[in-house]
Amino acid sequence: MISEWLIVLNADGTVLAVDGGAAAEWIGTRVEERSDVPAEVRRVVAETRRQFDGSANAASVAGRILTSAGQPIRVLVLQAMPVRRHTTDVRALLQSTINVMERQASAIDVTLTLDVAPDVPQTLFLDAEKMAWTITALVGNALRFVRRGTRLMPGGTIQVRARYDPDRSHVILEVQDDGSGIPKNILSKLLQRSPAQPHPSGLGLGLVRDVVAAHGGAVQLDSSTEADRSGTTVRLTIPSR
Repeated sequence: MISEWLIVLNADGTVLAVDGGAAAEWIGTRVEERSDVPAEVRRVVAETRRQFDGSANAASVAGRILTSAGQPIRVLVLQAMPVRRHTTDVRALLQSTINVMERQASAIDVTLTLDVAPDVPQTLFLDAEKMAWTITALVGNALRFVRRGTRLMPGGTIQVRARYDPDRSHVILEVQDDGSGIPKNILSKLLQRSPAQPHPSGLGLGLVRDVVAAHGGAVQLDSSTEADRSGTTVRLTIPSR
């Protein structure tokens, strides 16, 4: 099976991220200025950008084609914040973030843990400052909803995990809490956008989604309000190259 190429563009046409086989050299440049971009890719990029320009209130517009050679290509144009990528030590970034949040967790007797799988790449090419903010924001939100400890009962647990999907060459970051969970009718709306509300509501997910999207990744929410397994998991999938 041929993997889908993903090309993420800023509104001005600059390539923010690629995945699935699209050339990493395209990042930071404009597709129309490159001679190494196939004509069919140029066409879908141009068409998708025209759709975006014609939708004044759109936060993002996606286009998809199957080339004559059978290569699936998806283009995403979005109003993304700029990212300044550098080679970043993933474990050091996550550990420093946890260290910052541990004091807040300890103050309410909440257990905050970090688990990084051994096969997670040592480094990723990303904006360390914005990604650290993203994890901090998610842990901070979890602290708002997790059970606080008392003299008679310890508080809840928040787990930050990192694992690697070698089949897709993605790093998966998760922030999971055992709080009361999010009702389904609210959960389904948290990542939606509308012209009247361009950023998703609740949990600070507007900026989280934008940061992850600018890295070519995606955000997924899982939550349960059932008493025996309540809690919420926010899952960030980030291309590892």
